[in-house]
Amino acid sequence: MSKIKKTSSADHADIFRRLLIISMLLLSLIFAVKAGVYFADDGMKSFLSIFSKILAVISLIMLAVTIFWKLKFIPRSERYHLLNTDDSFANQMMNKAFKISWLTTLLLLFFSATVVNSESLGLPAKFYLNLAVFLLLSTLSVSFLILFRLEDNGKKQEAGV
Repeated sequence: MSKIKKTSSADHADIFRRLLIISMLLLSLIFAVKAGVYFADDGMKSFLSIFSKILAVISLIMLAVTIFWKLKFIPRSERYHLLNTDDSFANQMMNKAFKISWLTTLLLLFFSATVVNSESLGLPAKFYLNLAVFLLLSTLSVSFLILFRLEDNGKKQEAGV
């Protein structure tokens, strides 16, 4: 008879963070589609509009699953504590991902402000805002997932697992 392995609250908090990050990645795709609309022809614009609405629904479902995960699997007394401790592995990776994301977005904004002239491309400010939000959320999501995977594998190799 095999024993069922019980997942710890810290593991549930890590899963919660991964679900949250995947939700952010889906949200970033919505902003990418909105930025891409400026380069599409009329037929493609209607498709992109529908696609962004589908992504929005999927994002909302993903956020609902994330919230359900938090409420279902993390004990009430540990919900706030586990998600806000500085010594948490996932929290450290999230902080690194935030730094990478903010730096990348700031560099894009500096580049846009200095290189791109308002008359050069004829694109409205909304395009650049959508592009900046896309870059912010996607860089955060991808860097967190990469850092989480690399650091987690490094810790397993150090432990000999």
